[in-house]
Amino acid sequence: MEKRTFQFHLNKNSGFLSLSSCQECQTEKENLLCSEKSFLTKGQCEEELMNVATLPYDSVLQYSSQCSPTEYLQLFVFPVLLPALESMLHEAKRQKCFERHRFGFDGLDFLTLFLYRTNPLNIQDRKNVTKLNDIPWVSDHWKRHPRPPLPLSLQWTEEEAAAKIQAYWRGVTTRRIPEVRELLEWQQQWRMYNRRKQVTEDNDS
Repeated sequence: MEKRTFQFHLNKNSGFLSLSSCQECQTEKENLLCSEKSFLTKGQCEEELMNVATLPYDSVLQYSSQCSPTEYLQLFVFPVLLPALESMLHEAKRQKCFERHRFGFDGLDFLTLFLYRTNPLNIQDRKNVTKLNDIPWVSDHWKRHPRPPLPLSLQWTEEEAAAKIQAYWRGVTTRRIPEVRELLEWQQQWRMYNRRKQVTEDNDS
């Protein structure tokens, strides 16, 4: 088996790197990137499409320093950022952010967690990260600079808010019943009597 060499150029339609790989035509092509773990049988030649996320980090780093700003955006920024933005918009729609003036959804928090979890260099190690606080450097920062909690009106869902309002209103209507009001007044008088009695005993002692 011969070491596989790559010739990369931008495929504008797909946003991926287009590569030609062939050991025999190696001398005719500029070897920009080389994967030491990939091999190709001598004599084979083919055109492929490869996502930059699947390439060795050192090779990607080398190529990123040589490409133009437009290529850098299309190859290294947009393939990662655009899926994150799309997921953020879907989540914002799910939480009905486009229908309200105020909401608890934070797009920057979502992007941070999404990009951290889907980092191709550590995707296997970060599957269990489900909350922003699970990210080590975020947790450390919040220990030094605690984030104030959101108001309950932004934390609750519509169902939770409806349940709280209904429970409060049931309590109001129940306390308006004459028998219940009489019981509450008696309980208040009983507490005041016990409080005065305790004060008197403390003074006598």
